Amino acid sequence: MKKLICTTAVLTFCSLVFAQTISAPPMKMGLWEITTTSKIKLNLPPEVMAHLPGMGPQTIVSQVCMTPETWRDSYTKAQKNNKDCQYKNLQQDASGMSADVVCQSGKGASTGHMQLTFVSMERTQGTMHMEMTDGKNPQPTIMDMTFDSVFKGEDCKGLAPGAAKLVR
Repeated sequence: MKKLICTTAVLTFCSLVFAQTISAPPMKMGLWEITTTSKIKLNLPPEVMAHLPGMGPQTIVSQVCMTPETWRDSYTKAQKNNKDCQYKNLQQDASGMSADVVCQSGKGASTGHMQLTFVSMERTQGTMHMEMTDGKNPQPTIMDMTFDSVFKGEDCKGLAPGAAKLVR
């Protein structure tokens, strides 16, 4: 479940940020591989945390097939899937982009900041920091993520445009 949340968060961020840009990002289109490392800090007593295995950093690798059309359409799709979230303070230049996110729902609230650096036309690196509250616990759950995206080639190797898959 944590892998799904992390993958969704990264892909949504990348899609939203790129799709909101006035000009296309200086990136190649095709197959991209994204390595995401996430750390989640739950504000639970130490004796409870000791019984929760696997709460250390988690790394996942996913692939996504991007085309100019999927960049453009991903913002609309992400907004439909994340109606409770607003993206603010979007900044973009030739070296990267950043945005703040605020989410509010009946289950709680989240705030965060995302940063993406265009290392080259074939590589990006980014970070995301989110703080989530659920109304039951006054201390937020904190999620920090880093991601490194590498262009694998123009051929998406059977992966449909806009589709993503978990590699490991």
